[in-house]
Amino acid sequence: MQEYKGRTELVGDITQKNCSLKIDPLRQSDRGPFYFRIELGDYDQHSYRNNAVSITPTVSVKEEVVEGQNVSASCSVSHSCPSSPPEFTWTHSGKKRFQSQQLTNGQWKATSVLTFKATKADHNKPLSCTVRYKGGLITSQHHKELIVCFCADAPVNVKVDYKSHVKEGETVQLKCSSEANPPANSYLWKNKAGARLHQGQSYKLINVSRHTGVLYCTANNTVGESKSSPVQLNVETCLNLNMMNILINSYICCSDSCL
Repeated sequence: MQEYKGRTELVGDITQKNCSLKIDPLRQSDRGPFYFRIELGDYDQHSYRNNAVSITPTVSVKEEVVEGQNVSASCSVSHSCPSSPPEFTWTHSGKKRFQSQQLTNGQWKATSVLTFKATKADHNKPLSCTVRYKGGLITSQHHKELIVCFCADAPVNVKVDYKSHVKEGETVQLKCSSEANPPANSYLWKNKAGARLHQGQSYKLINVSRHTGVLYCTANNTVGESKSSPVQLNVETCLNLNMMNILINSYICCSDSCL
């Protein structure tokens, strides 16, 4: 108890069942828990451990929000000195509001409410609150599992990876990808008219021909869907190769006749 000598004072009125304790100045080691204990000489003694007080803030926030939605986070801590309430600092910028509520047994509850608009930059970003008491004591709450913002949006940058130049009769593998939060849970392949061709992130076209038309991929998640740019395969047919050979041979013959 020597470490508290000269820094503590009973400020409550015992006749009114108020045994409030004042610690001034607070130190970094003064975290608690603190509880009231009564000792009546050799007669009786008792510790009220069920009513312990700790100087540790509690952060509360909705963990999953949509981008652009307003987020309201609160940080609360109990104290017993309403004339010198604690000061709150957040790791995120935004509009702050302070609230004070009187509890029982001489306790007060101080709450800081932070409001901000969620953006993509907030995704998976932890939120912490720091509380500074009179005298310099600093305590913070950093919840490692707390996700400030789950910025949900429909898939974007839907792309199709494929071999653009193929020969007639070959097999072509097409793979669709996208950026989405939450990730795309479904991929659909459709033709130019919108008819469904295949479901899955990969699509294997067997025995392609020059009649293989335009197609595209659609990525879907719980928020919405987006489609890729049209995909048109450049199919080299035997007819194309024969025509090319004819043109080449004609050019050679013409060149020989000129000599």
